[in-house]
Amino acid sequence: SWKRYISRTFQYFSQHCSQQFLFSRGFFEARVFDIRTKLVGNHYRVTFGVYEGPRYIWGEIKIRGAQEFSEKELMEMFGQNTGDVADGRYLKDFVYEKLKREYAERGYIHYYAEFEPELIKPAEFGLDGTANVTISIDDGKRFSVDRIEFVGVEKDVEKELMDNFLLKKGDFFVQSKFESSIIELNK
Repeated sequence: SWKRYISRTFQYFSQHCSQQFLFSRGFFEARVFDIRTKLVGNHYRVTFGVYEGPRYIWGEIKIRGAQEFSEKELMEMFGQNTGDVADGRYLKDFVYEKLKREYAERGYIHYYAEFEPELIKPAEFGLDGTANVTISIDDGKRFSVDRIEFVGVEKDVEKELMDNFLLKKGDFFVQSKFESSIIELNK
C-alpha cells in the first residue's frame, strides 16, 4: 500500500516487523537476513531470508516483588500458561503497557517492571524449547491528590469546576480519572 518504495525504510520494517511477528510466535532467536530487492517492470520484488531457530513454549513463569497485586491476580491478567506457545510480544506489552495502566489506575505512577527470560534449547531439532520467565515488579510509591485548584476563574466557577472534577483531595491519583476530568472540563 506504499505509494513509493524507499529501500532503507523497507529494510527496517522487513527486519523489525518480521522479527516481532516471529517473536510473538515463540521464535525468540529468529533473525531476518539477506534482504534483496529487484526491479521487475514498475514494481519491486523483495526477498529476504529468515532463520527461525527453535520455537519456545512457556515453562515456569515467576512474578517477584509485586505488592499491590497478588501473584494469582497477575497471572490471571497475563493470561498465558505453562505449555502455551511463548508469545514474546504479548509478554512485552503486558509488562510495559498493560501492567503500567493497571498500576496507574491504583495510584502507582512510578511503577517499574522488567522481565528476564531463560531459554532452554530443545533436546533435539524439531522439538520446542522452554522459556522460563521471571517478571520483577517494583510497585513504586502510591500517590494521592494533595490539592486541586483552578486559577484565573471566579469563586463560583471554581466551585462548579471542582464539583465536576472526578478526582478529589485525598483520593489516590488515577490517570484515567484525571484525563476524563480534563476532557469533560474542555467540553
